[in-house]
Amino acid sequence: MVHFIAFQLFFAIYYLTLLHDCSEATCGQPFFEPMLLKRRAAGNRISYGSEAVPHSYPWLAFLLTRFGNESQSCGGSLIHWSDENASDIILTAAHCVVDMKQVQEPHSFWEELYLNVARFFLWNNRYGINIASPSDISVYLGVHDIGIAGINAQRQAVAAVVTGTFHKYSRPDDIAILKLQQKVPYDYFVQGICLPSENEVLPDGSSCVVAGWGRLEFDQRWTRLQQLEVFIFQGEIDHRRFQKQNMICAGSMCMDGGPRAGDSGGPLACVNNGYFRNTMYTKVPNYLTWMRNEIAKLQ
Repeated sequence: MVHFIAFQLFFAIYYLTLLHDCSEATCGQPFFEPMLLKRRAAGNRISYGSEAVPHSYPWLAFLLTRFGNESQSCGGSLIHWSDENASDIILTAAHCVVDMKQVQEPHSFWEELYLNVARFFLWNNRYGINIASPSDISVYLGVHDIGIAGINAQRQAVAAVVTGTFHKYSRPDDIAILKLQQKVPYDYFVQGICLPSENEVLPDGSSCVVAGWGRLEFDQRWTRLQQLEVFIFQGEIDHRRFQKQNMICAGSMCMDGGPRAGDSGGPLACVNNGYFRNTMYTKVPNYLTWMRNEIAKLQ
């Protein structure tokens, strides 16, 4: 009997300790430590990456966006935006919530001129863009295997969508904010990622990680979360779509290694002073003021 009472007491103390640890959760410090396998050979991975430790990137969101009868998948980040141990803000890429078929349609000079004039007089730079409605976007948090409805997975409804300037005539701001219908409290499986400071610059060669559920090499599909270590490159980039002011370049030591279709919108997570911070491939520090203004409008 004494042993049974002692066991119950130990269990109660242990359980209360876990609850205390959860209540003290902060951003960018996963309870399940990530383990990067720096492999250079092919295998079951996000374009030459490896399977992630389950829930080692607790800020990662899986997004499904519907456009009519079609859908597309993307990644996103639960952003630690306030001092609370909860968040209702998802950061992703604009092209994850915009109908890319419309964006990629051919257009004439006169069509572009008409829409630009309309946007000017309407004071609405999103006029004419087919942005998904909140009800057409599903956000999944606490997920490791998207093929299995795990007990820690939760589906969250979206209340509002805001994008940067991103349409078929101009794509300078490939960034979007999703406001969830409710705040999601942090636990061992869901946690917000820290945001960088406005003046934060990552040194050349900095080690970061990308993770997602997109296609693998050779167009394979894999349902479990994949990860890959990448390194910041601050040199000259010769690519017609690279915008040095608003984008950041990172790559792996594996030929053709990196994010693929379905990984878009997920964070480029870099450790700074022991905390994971979100940079995406869009330079998030450049958009912090824009984010503050847009999120304030959504409150």
